[in-house]
Amino acid sequence: MDVVTVKMILMFFLGLVIGLIMMASALPTITPRPMASLLRQLFKIPAFKPPKDWMEIKQNVKSMIDVDYGDGGLTFDIHWPSDSRMDDNPVVLWVHGGGFVGGSKTDTTGYCMTLASRGFTVVNMNYGLAPRYHHPRQALDVDEVLCKIQTMTGDSRPDPSRGLVLAGDSAGAHIVAEYSALKTNPDYQTELKVGIHSPYHIDGVILLCGLYSLSSFTEGSWWRRPIRFMSKQIGWAVTGYREWHRSDQTERMDVVGHMTDEFPSAFLSDGNWWTFDNQLAVVESVLQDHKIYHEIVKFPRPGHRRLPHEFQFDLTRPESLVVFDEMVGFCDKILADRREDMES
Repeated sequence: MDVVTVKMILMFFLGLVIGLIMMASALPTITPRPMASLLRQLFKIPAFKPPKDWMEIKQNVKSMIDVDYGDGGLTFDIHWPSDSRMDDNPVVLWVHGGGFVGGSKTDTTGYCMTLASRGFTVVNMNYGLAPRYHHPRQALDVDEVLCKIQTMTGDSRPDPSRGLVLAGDSAGAHIVAEYSALKTNPDYQTELKVGIHSPYHIDGVILLCGLYSLSSFTEGSWWRRPIRFMSKQIGWAVTGYREWHRSDQTERMDVVGHMTDEFPSAFLSDGNWWTFDNQLAVVESVLQDHKIYHEIVKFPRPGHRRLPHEFQFDLTRPESLVVFDEMVGFCDKILADRREDMES
């Protein structure tokens, strides 16, 4: 092989490598899928760390796994105390986090089982992920799960008439808050051109480390470089609009702007480091304006150590145990009247 041929081959491969690099660099400007795929892998890192009595909890909780609902192979799990029937307890429906593009109900299985051990039937659901499914599909999947529960028969079904609390973490918290706003605000349903079909009344919501106001989000720490690029990509994946932050998509997904006096009682908590640090104050102000009962657990700095996004799932932390106990107490408080009516 002569020198000229070798040089041509080398130039060809060099051009190929440069072309691939340029293509990879350009992809995020064409589609959000590369970033969504990367984040989906990152969200597989387990966050749950069990409490000291984890072995006892597992022994005292029963589970039904992978109940089909909706389309696209979506499922939910059910966990309940082993000394009761599934339909004996108030229901907590949990929606996992993952930036709308990743995560799974398996991420929150341990936390949901721990919650079930405190006297609840916990439904732990998957939902349609972005960018395959755009907003407001994720909130509508909550409605699909509740409608599926309504069609289940016998004693192998949860009974939300004993009480229903919707709960979520991170993106799941936004989904729960948005669904609750849709359920209690017909004008919001009209704006999004959707219908809510579940007959069940929502007694309360649990919102952990969530994003509720996109307009204030763009003023917080997650809108600084280099995190801004990732945030833009996620918003693009969820809404289907590359310039979502400059469009009415921010208003369409803005939960606080669609809360009314009918919004359910709320429990909120968040960390103080690498999380949505300005969201609690925004939601608290709106809840106060609408005179909605709410409880908020904060750990401001200085005065507390660093608590990152979704720290609540590490049940070896004393602060996480505080949040868990306060969360259970909130549920017991708002469901007390419902329990008395069912027992009488």
